[in-house]
Amino acid sequence: MTKDEQQELWSTERKFVRVLFSMVDDGDLKKIGPSALAVMTVVRRYTPISGVHAFPAVKKIMDKTGLTAPTVRKALGRLCEAGYLEHIPDGTTKSKKFKVNERYVATKLDAQEDNPPKAILVADYNISKQKEINKALTQFERTGTLPENQQIIKIDSINIQINNLADGSVVSNVWTSPDSTAIREAIRHNAQNPKLADTIIRAFDSRLSEIEVQAVSSVKDTKTPDGDD
Repeated sequence: MTKDEQQELWSTERKFVRVLFSMVDDGDLKKIGPSALAVMTVVRRYTPISGVHAFPAVKKIMDKTGLTAPTVRKALGRLCEAGYLEHIPDGTTKSKKFKVNERYVATKLDAQEDNPPKAILVADYNISKQKEINKALTQFERTGTLPENQQIIKIDSINIQINNLADGSVVSNVWTSPDSTAIREAIRHNAQNPKLADTIIRAFDSRLSEIEVQAVSSVKDTKTPDGDD
């Protein structure tokens, strides 16, 4: 038996579950809580490397985390609300299949504000496609757009910063979708009064210099998260 043919005596585990720094730094970990993080770890553990769908049973998650069934179900709900999971119905009331997402936070580098505009990009949690995902992220960093005709990553939501520079009465960071109708609705929801909202919307429409509206284009409506300053 040659050295190359020598039988292996040990096997080392080299696979891992990934958690991006932004999940900690941008507050998602605090929002979903430790139970949801434990559940997410198990779900990702059972996500195939070449796929994005996971379907571990609640009992399996209970066994691996030590959590009760109600806690696991609540945690799955929080992960869906936060965008890390998407429940995939199969026509039954007991569907356990989920699409597993990775959420990337993009920050505008040339912004002058203390809280610069941000965008959330949602990609498939698919290790085998990471090279393609990285290429798309690089394009977004350079151009603010994603490659066309691809389904693996999308812009999920944006942060619009609105400053009324004329009287200083509005400084608002709003998470919304990118289309003009949704932006106007977000302005109306966050402005101090309807008259001021109309003023900001007119400025938004005409791009007046006294009111600054910064946004990155997106493709999906999203609700304003709790706790944005």
